[in-house]
Amino acid sequence: MLKCTLTRDFKNEMKALKRILKGDFRGDELRRYIACKTAAFWGLILLCWTLFPPQNQFSVMTHSFSYLGSWEPIHNPAWWWVFTVAMVLWGVALVPLVFYIHRRFVHVSRWGAAFAAFLLLAGCLGLVLVGVIPSVHGQLVGNQSWAGIHRDAGLLVAIAFCAGIFAHELLLFRDGFTRKRLGTKGYWRFFWPYLVWWAMALTALWFLVRWIFVYEDMKRAAAAAGRQLQGSWTEALHTWYSTPMWETVMICTLYVFLLWFVLVIPNEVRVPAGNGSSGTS
Repeated sequence: MLKCTLTRDFKNEMKALKRILKGDFRGDELRRYIACKTAAFWGLILLCWTLFPPQNQFSVMTHSFSYLGSWEPIHNPAWWWVFTVAMVLWGVALVPLVFYIHRRFVHVSRWGAAFAAFLLLAGCLGLVLVGVIPSVHGQLVGNQSWAGIHRDAGLLVAIAFCAGIFAHELLLFRDGFTRKRLGTKGYWRFFWPYLVWWAMALTALWFLVRWIFVYEDMKRAAAAAGRQLQGSWTEALHTWYSTPMWETVMICTLYVFLLWFVLVIPNEVRVPAGNGSSGTS
């Protein structure tokens, strides 16, 4: 009797797991999933940061976020793999949430939702690649270096997620002006996560673009004084123009936006009667 009960419970748990992996969350499952995912990811990042060699003096003002996962002696030679685990976890654990988003937005536009989901999944792939291919010197494949491929993976993350976020914004505008299937509780709930996202993204862009002109002025002043500046990256460190600082800010903003966005998407989607849908996705 006990064996049958355990077997039945195990089967039910496996069915629930398969359902969640497909983005079909029920009840409080979504919030619990997000809470566990957040605790695991940021717990690993905090652990990796704590274990970073003190003599290497990690700082968001001077060190790229990826340096937590670099095994080079000047970075994190002993505990770099913790960062790898964290990034792979982030990328893989996001996939069910992308499916969850798609299950809602498909009622706005089937092709639009598929394309937007594809962009977010490409971003998830980029996160995994950032984790498994550290930013270190040396050749990985042919003329491709570890650091070069890592940089390309980072660009994939930035481009794919930015495009995916914008694509979903366009779908929201379309829905708001047409069938209003996602507006069962109003559209203002989407305004706030997008406000935070665009405010931080545009602020980061403004400082990084402005630094180009500031650095040119610094070079002219240094040349007139007979001094020589270090590279643009180095001169910007410890200032509001620091690239590592804005990289970390945008990573945190991306994380917050994606989870906030998922949480404000309504569980119920308004679907007209007679099209074969029940009204709840």
